[in-house]
Amino acid sequence: MSSVIELSEKDYKGFSANVAHFAKSIALNFKLDEEQIEQTYFACLLMGIGKISLAEKLVKTPYLNLAKEDQKHYEKHSERAESCLASIEALQPVSKIIRHIYENYNGSGYPDRLKAEHIPLPSRIIRICSDYFLLKHGLITAEKMTTEDALAYIDKNLDQLYDRELFCSLKSHTLTLEKLGQDNQQLKADELEVGMIIAKDLESPTGGFLLPAGTLIDHDIINKLSNITAQTNQYITVEVRPFNPLKPNRKK
Repeated sequence: MSSVIELSEKDYKGFSANVAHFAKSIALNFKLDEEQIEQTYFACLLMGIGKISLAEKLVKTPYLNLAKEDQKHYEKHSERAESCLASIEALQPVSKIIRHIYENYNGSGYPDRLKAEHIPLPSRIIRICSDYFLLKHGLITAEKMTTEDALAYIDKNLDQLYDRELFCSLKSHTLTLEKLGQDNQQLKADELEVGMIIAKDLESPTGGFLLPAGTLIDHDIINKLSNITAQTNQYITVEVRPFNPLKPNRKK
């Protein structure tokens, strides 16, 4: 399902995976249990399923530039996503999270006008992370925003659109990744070493999603990527954070 959604997001590839990575990090900070973190992550990857049937104009036009009628039509996508996923028993909790992603913290959102703590925490987490990337892609306002401008927009709308308690985690995570990014390396699969950390979501040569950012590289991952390179005869380039070698186990 996630791969199908990615095809419909070709102009901003990796959007769902990036949101998922950010949301998972914030969920960990707020001590959600393992099942809730997993549901939050899956909800990020699948939240775009309700947009697949929308006209291209509705998806590509910044939300604030849409006519009122078009906005109302666009706003139905979270309910459509819930309907698509609710029939799969294992994804029912995920479908509920997706339904409430676009509730505003002050109760003015959609579809149910939930307010503050009545909005599920996973939905609040995904909303602030999703809007951060939508702002950077120019899909809320007409212009694409820098990291600083996107954070400033969210800051200005705390307690109205977004949960104030989540903002510090988002800001800290964003700035940490940017600082780390200054020293990132682009390496081929045969240049990777155990202990490196994937800095950017990794795709296969055919465009499929392979591994999320933040994955710790081990021997199995190196072998897997080497096999894919051999099978496709195409090099996979991996962006990694500064090397942090693991101590090898001593042989007895």
